[in-house]
Amino acid sequence: MATKSNKGPGLARAASSTRAASGATAITSSKVSETSSSTMKPSAPLSTGGQAIKELAAHSNGLRLTGKVALITGGARGMGASFAKAMVDQGASVMITDVLDDAGNQLARSLGNKAAYRRLDVTRRDDWKSTVQETIRAFGKLNVLVNNAGIVNFSPIDTSDEESWDHTLAVDLTGAYNGIRASVEALKKYAPASIINISSTAGMRGYRSLTAYSAAKFGLRGLTKSVALDLAAM
Repeated sequence: MATKSNKGPGLARAASSTRAASGATAITSSKVSETSSSTMKPSAPLSTGGQAIKELAAHSNGLRLTGKVALITGGARGMGASFAKAMVDQGASVMITDVLDDAGNQLARSLGNKAAYRRLDVTRRDDWKSTVQETIRAFGKLNVLVNNAGIVNFSPIDTSDEESWDHTLAVDLTGAYNGIRASVEALKKYAPASIINISSTAGMRGYRSLTAYSAAKFGLRGLTKSVALDLAAM
């Protein structure tokens, strides 16, 4: 188990990873202010988000990402877009997914033939299966899954509604589970591989009016740790 903490402008990150016997790694990354995949503007410069991908290279015994293939959710803009750009810059091929088709297609075109875009609703398991298959068809394999898609709804508990609760957990927590479950066999097949789940400090402490978001991010940390142990036993 390796744990590190890095601080930069507007950013505090605690990343923990477990290297599995199969070569897979599960990583959780917590940030002070997290970007929703499709509703918020990035809270930090793109270079700051790209630093997380440089740390991924460090987990690969110092190797760059040449020859690696990544699937990124919520990748059309914000942090997801910064991850995609950083990975392509370091030699990876990237399948960008989101529900923002115009932004996603534009980003993929700007990155050239090492990137492609596919629409993905992370709450739909069938969409996940076909997206993993399409990624392998397009680039030959899958080495990295970045569960970045997320939404946030601000509402105190006494005025919150069940629909917002259900939707937030479906995207922020179950969406990550869906992605891991759909891609784990491919990740084992093309190991060494990594799973990166983007969390938040709302998964480490409570915040007013963020009941559902905080619950989802606490759950995401637990999911990440448990998946790491499961993969280590394989």
